[in-house]
Amino acid sequence: MKKISLILLLLPLLFTSYSHNNRFASAEEFLVPDPNLRLTLAGINERNPDITADWMGTLTDLDASWMGVSNIAGLENLLTATELYLSDNFITDLAPISNLNQIEILDLSRNSIQDLRSLGNLKNIQDLRLNQNQINDISPLQSMKFNCNSCNLNLSKNKIQSIFSLMNIEITEINNSFSVDISNNLVNSLNGLESISKLSTLEAANNTIGNLAPLSELTNLRKLNINNNKVSSLSSLAQLDQLTDIEASNNLISSLKGLNLNQEDVHYLNLMNNRIIDINALSNVTAGYIDLSNNKITDIRALRNIQHGSVNLKGNPLFPDALDTIKLLESRGVEVQYDEISYLTFDENRIAGTTRYHTAVEISRSGWSQANTVFIAKGDSFPDALAGVPLAYQMGSPILLTEKEKLTPITKEEIVRLGAKKVVILGGSGAISPQVEQSLKKVVESVERIAGNSRFETAYKISEKLTGNPEKAIIAFAHNFPDALSIASYAAQKGYPILLTEKDSLPFYTKKGLEGKTEALVIGGESVIGKNVFSELNRYNPVRIGGNNRFDTAAKIVSKLKLNTENVYVANGFGFADALTGSVLAAKQGSPLLLVGPDKVPAETGKTFETYPINNFTVFGGSAVVNDSVIYNLNEYLK
Repeated sequence: MKKISLILLLLPLLFTSYSHNNRFASAEEFLVPDPNLRLTLAGINERNPDITADWMGTLTDLDASWMGVSNIAGLENLLTATELYLSDNFITDLAPISNLNQIEILDLSRNSIQDLRSLGNLKNIQDLRLNQNQINDISPLQSMKFNCNSCNLNLSKNKIQSIFSLMNIEITEINNSFSVDISNNLVNSLNGLESISKLSTLEAANNTIGNLAPLSELTNLRKLNINNNKVSSLSSLAQLDQLTDIEASNNLISSLKGLNLNQEDVHYLNLMNNRIIDINALSNVTAGYIDLSNNKITDIRALRNIQHGSVNLKGNPLFPDALDTIKLLESRGVEVQYDEISYLTFDENRIAGTTRYHTAVEISRSGWSQANTVFIAKGDSFPDALAGVPLAYQMGSPILLTEKEKLTPITKEEIVRLGAKKVVILGGSGAISPQVEQSLKKVVESVERIAGNSRFETAYKISEKLTGNPEKAIIAFAHNFPDALSIASYAAQKGYPILLTEKDSLPFYTKKGLEGKTEALVIGGESVIGKNVFSELNRYNPVRIGGNNRFDTAAKIVSKLKLNTENVYVANGFGFADALTGSVLAAKQGSPLLLVGPDKVPAETGKTFETYPINNFTVFGGSAVVNDSVIYNLNEYLK
């Protein structure tokens, strides 16, 4: 009986204690519903078991990473916290932290977040990490404010397609550097980054970006990662002279033109797995790690200034002379990786001799087993010979070259081989002396000289020798050769005379040569043949073919005139001799002439090779005139 009375006496006390603890538990659960988040907070608040809103309001930071948190309700009470780490959880709803304006560092990486609307009110952010979520729309971020000297925004590994909203993000004036990571998304345009003037690091790998133009004025940029994209040109980086680290592997880059690398910096350049041919932009680099592996590089002379570091050249078709540069770098302690270099030969793509006189002979041997008449021009002057191409073609004759004061021996030998009976000298005694004329008379039965008192008159006199009464004439600039060379083969095939002009006025003999013609084809842009001349030609229905440069003009001649490109001839656009003598052969084969640089394929010529069905090409001149690398690269276009 006493035992029962004691139990009855204790029951009210037990009930009172249970009710108190139950009310405490319910209050915590109401404040912080997620048990794993409560556990984190309890671990911080070991001395005081109560988790209250007031206590949470005293926290300056909270790290609940890797705690299995899915609900962050209660964190709205972190009114003084500046750092909040919530990575590697299962969070989807960010509403509870929408008004935490004091937050500076917010790590939400590796969660299940899709909706960013709750972050728009954050006005004091320095470091925002949203990587590895399910985000596809970042437009809510445009109402945020970054308040920092050094800022960071990580959006990598999401489903983002557009970053244009970054255009409107507010950034305080104290900002000196800003890092953005948008790698591993679905981004195809960098539009939106223009406004981040202090952008110093951009991670944008593994997207579908093709154009770097939005970066063109971000002169604070130091590190750029665009690995695994669709970038074909780096020209937009021309003004970014602070760039030291560039990762651009696995893109479509063919040239490094546009890079402006500071000689004093140590550079990290990962350019592997592209289509790079031209590396001249690296000539300023003196130190660093440079990976150029698996490209199409043949010429590495641009690397000769490197003093320290390493260079990877594996997987490139280097020419034998690359060994000279490699040995030089290795002698300085630079580590160079490269494959065994094979000795390639491109003789089958060339017609060449040791000098321009020998090359002219080789061209003659290639196209003529015999010729009744041979044309002779001065080896270091172009106007007279240039106008002579259509006449030489019409008479079935090659053009050979000689020195002014003596008949070049190899030229004499070729005249004999051809069994020529007659020689036509192009130009007056100021171009080819009477002594040479006398020497020729000892070799052939007759010598004729076509000459005027000026290059204009000489061109006119040559035109008068053409038969067929052509209705069209070619008008070319008298004081430079590239444009006229490009049209010479076509003019010869059509029987059109080549007449010469000044830039701003049409000479008397050119007007005389136009008599009876109904059309004039003007070769070259307005910087070469001006508007005044074009106006003077109005009665001849003038048509202009001109490009931005000599290479472009040659390419436009092919496209505008719809020339047959099955076989083409190629010459150095900065020298006239080989192209001049080769033009008659090109005409004989019904082929156009394209121009290249001595050691590079201009973009305009390359585009022609890419666009038109070219089966074969032949280069006029030796490797000193047109480098083997040019032939290699032209062959690459045909693959």
